[in-house]
Amino acid sequence: MEISLALTAEALKLSFVCVTGAADRVRLVTAMWDDVDIVSDMQSMEDQLKSTHWKTLLRAGACYEHFHNTRESAWEIDSG
Repeated sequence: MEISLALTAEALKLSFVCVTGAADRVRLVTAMWDDVDIVSDMQSMEDQLKSTHWKTLLRAGACYEHFHNTRESAWEIDSG
């Protein structure tokens, strides 16, 4: 599954946080993990995002998390 170039552009816009030292306050979150029919597709997309589009942010200290479509999952992401 190909991820759009628009996503790359958005990631580049966010990359400024690496320069300012704010990357450790960034949460990169994917959703739909509660839909078991597409988990394998989601895993593939996650790997692609981590190795390309989000690579700079992750190396600078951003966190990557899954949202499981529950209140508890939202609180876990929010509390870091």
